[in-house]
Amino acid sequence: MRIIPMTKKYIKQAEILEQLKRKEISQQVASISLSLSRRQIRRKLKRFLKQGIESLVHGNKGKMSGRRISLDIRHKIIDLMKNKYEGFGPTFAAEKMLELERININAETLRLWLINEGLWHKKRKRKQHRRWRKPKDLFGEMAQLDGSPHIWFDGQEWTLLRFVDDATREILWMEFVPSESYKSIASATIKYFLKHGMPLSLYTDRGKVFKVNVNNEENEFITQYQRALSQLGVKLIHAYSPQAKGRVERGFQTDQDRLVKELKLASITNIDDANRFLQEYYIPKMNSKFTIPASKRGNLHRKTDKYNLDDIFCIQAKRIVQNDWVVRYNSRFFQIEDSRPAIVKPKDQVTVHERLNGTIFISIRSNILEFKEIKERMQNVNKSEKIYTNRIYKPKVDHPWRIYRSCY
Repeated sequence: MRIIPMTKKYIKQAEILEQLKRKEISQQVASISLSLSRRQIRRKLKRFLKQGIESLVHGNKGKMSGRRISLDIRHKIIDLMKNKYEGFGPTFAAEKMLELERININAETLRLWLINEGLWHKKRKRKQHRRWRKPKDLFGEMAQLDGSPHIWFDGQEWTLLRFVDDATREILWMEFVPSESYKSIASATIKYFLKHGMPLSLYTDRGKVFKVNVNNEENEFITQYQRALSQLGVKLIHAYSPQAKGRVERGFQTDQDRLVKELKLASITNIDDANRFLQEYYIPKMNSKFTIPASKRGNLHRKTDKYNLDDIFCIQAKRIVQNDWVVRYNSRFFQIEDSRPAIVKPKDQVTVHERLNGTIFISIRSNILEFKEIKERMQNVNKSEKIYTNRIYKPKVDHPWRIYRSCY
């Protein structure tokens, strides 16, 4: 005999059918009260008269589903989640099981199993209210850039640089670098520009690579990165909160969960293999899952054919030519040659360019100067000159100054 759960629904139906059985109400009134048709009322009354209150419960109530996953497969999945896929979320774990184990399990079903086993618990935090910004209309109208330092693989911290299109959420470029330095960011930017072209604007935070933050209230000083983008006609926009560039920030939340596990499953332990994995597998896969169409058709990326990106993204520094035609830069000395294409005089200001690969060239008024690096700067010392010291001069005993003082 089945145990009948006496819910409000069954209690109400039983009361109405009892009244109908005693002919206290009509079928029409019972139909209106239970929101059922008169045909359904007659069917329920017929079963109620034969079986009583048990007839109100559906026949499949309490029975196992015919499509239920077998206990053996369930135990196998739980065992995989405790060992191979430890720490994986239900959605990602379901994807990897289908891909690697050939086990097709619904993510919601897996989530409920993990909750019952005590393997999954997601905390919900109340977030600060913020105003939503509409995505850009066209592909290439704005790209968001950010870096995420994290222990991605091999127990060592690396920084993952990520360029994301604001209109489509497409990952434009991703790369692991040692740190969020100018050379790393500039190198990744060049690779992105060569692959897709230059966007109309670039949205970043206010890190030291992107903005001069100290003693720069009027924004008169700019960074090397700002200068390079301005030469290319790319507008650099600074965000004033992490939430403002949420489209790239939320991507890092996914990466720190999925990408770490993907790298672990692929047994990747060095940065070269990790970057190759990003380009060949991870970026295409993520773009196929999460990219959305832009609201308008078109591409605002511009080609880079007219620009030498290596020269534009080099580090530029102003220096003064000394009297011996030597220029000093980062504790290195460069002697300007006589066969120079432009007139250079001492005290002139020249520009030292250091490319990302470390090569140096010097220019003045858009002219490239010839020079050679010298190991040690020569010191011009005239030996005939007297060398004065701080020794206190004491006059002799018969000095007139002493004689003059003795008269008083």
